[in-house]
Amino acid sequence: MIRKVKSLYGLISIFISVLILIFNGTIGYFVLTAKYGTANGTYVFLALSILAILTAFTPILMKGSNFLFYFRVLLYVNVVVAFYPLIYKVIASYLISRLI
Repeated sequence: MIRKVKSLYGLISIFISVLILIFNGTIGYFVLTAKYGTANGTYVFLALSILAILTAFTPILMKGSNFLFYFRVLLYVNVVVAFYPLIYKVIASYLISRLI
């Protein structure tokens, strides 16, 4: 019974983490900054990224998941996506100003 609950929790965690990753990894930052402004949009983006990181990290702590590899991959990719605002700022500040 406990194994089934862990498996169900693992599937729900993968689903939530992948949904947030798809949103944040594609257009999430731009949509949130357009809707809420730069500062608040960045805060909401980071909050969603932290939620995705936590949903990918908690099944790793349970150590009973069958999808441990996928949780690690989701954890690493969500950490990289969490740094998108910093990457965009560096690109806008240094790279584009030197090209123009």
